[in-house]
Amino acid sequence: MSDSNQDAIVALEDYLKRYPSGRFSELALAQLDQLLAQRGEQRVEIVSSAANPFTQGTARANQDYRPGDVFEYQVIDLLTKLVERTQMQRVVHVLPDRVKYNGGRFVTDRLGNFLKIPNGATYGPNQFYATEYAVGRKWTTRYSTVLPKGEDDEIEIDFKVTGRETVVVPAGRFDAYRVEGTGWLLGKSRSINVTYWIAPEQVPRAVLIERWQRQGKGIRKADRMELMAYTRL
Repeated sequence: MSDSNQDAIVALEDYLKRYPSGRFSELALAQLDQLLAQRGEQRVEIVSSAANPFTQGTARANQDYRPGDVFEYQVIDLLTKLVERTQMQRVVHVLPDRVKYNGGRFVTDRLGNFLKIPNGATYGPNQFYATEYAVGRKWTTRYSTVLPKGEDDEIEIDFKVTGRETVVVPAGRFDAYRVEGTGWLLGKSRSINVTYWIAPEQVPRAVLIERWQRQGKGIRKADRMELMAYTRL
């Protein structure tokens, strides 16, 4: 292992010791896992119990992306119940800290957090998704976003894993963690409510997401993003 990688491991371990619940602790832990894996070390994981899925099972985030993996989603307007669009996201490049899809037009980190989306919006380092899921776990993320027209804003959301439940989407049936978040799009004074379901043992990214944005008494956004298919090369 190079000296630079060893220095990075020491720096990440020091950060996590000082700020175990810090603003970037999830991202630091994900990067540390990747660097340790490169030298043959692997964090011990507690396997969740399928026989008792609503209690204390713990699952690590799935960072096993490969070039050629394909995620297909459909986005449904929750008010009209109509399909707004479909998305096919094909992995083209896997880096230690990020995954590029569709020629780089779409980018996530290794936890699935959005960094760039096809309409041109970009996001700062964020912890929308976690390194580990267990019922009752809580965390907060605050990050910047730059919209296609150059507008910038800040987003802050408090998350909690509220349970495990079976969800059915076009891609199939999943035993998933239910994660609920409440927060604000701060510059626009819009409230945010988001619920997502993730099954790390089966798929690296969320299988279902429901998102609501409200401003005053009005609803500015309400959609449901469902996994239609997940294909491994």
